[in-house]
Formats: sequence, C-alpha cells, structure tokens
Amino acid sequence: KKYDKVLTRLQRLISQKSESYEILQMYVDVLNTVGEKEKLLEVESLYQTILAQKSGTIAFSDPVRDAYEAEGVSKYWRYKNGLQHMEYGRYRKAIAEFEAGLEIKEDAELLHKLAICYLTLGNKKAALENVQRAAFVMPERSRYVSDYGSLLAETDPVAGEESMKQALSQESSDKFVVLNYLNFLKKQNRWREVIKLLRDSYEDNKDVPFFRSNFAWYASVLPDEKFRTPKEALGVVNYILRKESALRTDVYNIFAAVYAANGNFERAKYYSSLAIAAAKAKRDLVLVEELEQRHALYERGKPYILPREGKKAIL
Repeated sequence: KKYDKVLTRLQRLISQKSESYEILQMYVDVLNTVGEKEKLLEVESLYQTILAQKSGTIAFSDPVRDAYEAEGVSKYWRYKNGLQHMEYGRYRKAIAEFEAGLEIKEDAELLHKLAICYLTLGNKKAALENVQRAAFVMPERSRYVSDYGSLLAETDPVAGEESMKQALSQESSDKFVVLNYLNFLKKQNRWREVIKLLRDSYEDNKDVPFFRSNFAWYASVLPDEKFRTPKEALGVVNYILRKESALRTDVYNIFAAVYAANGNFERAKYYSSLAIAAAKAKRDLVLVEELEQRHALYERGKPYILPREGKKAIL
C-alpha cells in the first residue's frame, strides 16, 4: 500500500521503456486506486501516441480489448474507470463514466455495464432500456439477450421468456444465461422444466463445476418429490470427488444436501459442518444461521427441501 513508492518506480520504468503496455497498465491501475485523474490524462495521451505508432495493434490484457482496439483509447479509458468505480460501489460515478464512453460511440459492453449499475441502484426502467440497447447492438451476444429477457419478464413474462429461450439456444454453456432462465422457472414453480434445464446443461457441460454442482443440488432438494432424483445426484457427487483433487468450499453445502437426500446423515452432517466453518471464516452470519438450521435438520434425520416460491422453508 506504499503507493508513492510504487508510482515513483513505475514512472522510472516508463521513462526507460515507455512503449511497454504492461508497465503502463500497472501504472494506470495504481493511479485509478489513488484517484490521480490528471496523471491518468497524461498516460492516456501517451497511449494515443503509441496507438498512432503501432497502427492500432495495442494488446490490452482485458477480455474486452478486441472491442476497443479499433476505437482508440478514450472509450476504453471510460470503461476502465467505470469498472473501477463499480468495484468500490460507486455506481453513480460509474454511470457517468460509461455514459461518457457512449458519447464517443455506442457500445454493447458499456450499455450492459450501465444497465447493471442502474439495476443495482433500483432503477429497473433505465436498466431495461440500456440492456435492450445492448441486445440490439450485439444480438449475437447471448448474455445481453438473456439479461434483457430476465428484466422484461417482470412486466411481460411471455416476451421475456422468449428472449431467454433465444439466448439459451445461442449459448447453453453460459452459466448466466442458464441462471436467468432457471430463476424465471423457479418463480413460477415450474419444477419439471427446472430439472430438465439443469440436466441438459449438465450433460452438455460436464467439465464445468457450476453445472455439475447445480444439477446435484436441485436433483436433491426440489419441492416436488416426483422430480427429485437423489441417486442421480449422488452419482454426480461421486464424479466430482473423482474429478476434483481439491474441493471448493461452496460445494460442501451441496454435498450435505445430496447425502441427506440419500439417507446418509452422517456424511451430510460432516459436509454441513465444513460448510458452516467456511461461512464463519468469511464472517457471513446470515449464511451461518441458514446452514446451522439445515444442520439441525440432518441431526434429526431429515433432508433439506427447497421451499416453493412465495413460501418459507420448513426447518
């Protein structure tokens, strides 16, 4: 956290090797952290000079670099500043940065981030408008189409579901696209379709931990018993244990539910205890309370069952 010394060292490196994008990016990140706006403008000027020399071949290390290389640095800069504000919860300042970037040229990623900021601040109308624009600008990006459908479904369920299905047909391996449609189906208590969606996603993406663990969870805890397949879920758990040498802490609660659904309450209590310890380590008191209630169920020899939408869990 000795930022002055870090900046001094980076300035020295830049003076020796100003064409190094990696060093410049490190310098930018520190300037963003300490809020040195004037120096950020100086570096932007240097970026533009390099861009002219290299004929647009800048190699940013960001996943959005391809979208911004051809546009120059200014819009990219607004995007980076906006992300920095979002990271620290300064959503209104992030909105100002993203909107400034959009004045340069309309861009789907900026519009999508703008929608997230508005949604976080509770302005669903503005969020819907911006994510709709993002989906229009880049309809081939399934995440934008799905997020638009998810928001639209609150006022127009039929049209919203159609957009989410369209996104799912475009890219069934995107976990956010799957989650949007999953949450929509859950709100309507459409459990048959929930488990079908998760099973199909798991079959298509067995090597993705997200799809493995979610299928195992819902196959064990669905409210309607006729749709629960605990033995199938146990098979997934065994697959995870064979596949993953080090378990992520977020699967402990899932493993506990799966073992409880299969009547193995000793194993359920073991993994439940691990889940509680992990939640305590993160100081997530709300989650700790919820996990302890589930652990009490396992102590009594009862599995955890997900409540239907609009109803409280029976613990």
